Amino acid sequence: MQVFEYVGTVANGVLRGIKDTRSLMLISVASFWGVGTAVGLGLGFGLQHQAIGIWIGLGSGAATSSAMMLARLGQHGSYFRPGLAPARNDTDMGTEPA
Repeated sequence: MQVFEYVGTVANGVLRGIKDTRSLMLISVASFWGVGTAVGLGLGFGLQHQAIGIWIGLGSGAATSSAMMLARLGQHGSYFRPGLAPARNDTDMGTEPA
């Protein structure tokens, strides 16, 4: 669970940095309350796996959240690919070209 949580935390920070917070909220609600709770309750109480089922539910929620955040981060690829950014011009800096 911790590996997924660490990846999700980094993706969460990057998405916050580029001001994409609404999707983070929706991803977290869908992942942890939707997937994680359903799997945890189903395994823990429905299939009688008790605490192990709850932990598997938490892990599945974290894995789903990380995967969805990474997918969302992939949609913002132009922020991270220098070839897609506008070319820098020396006249923008107020200096003459050499």
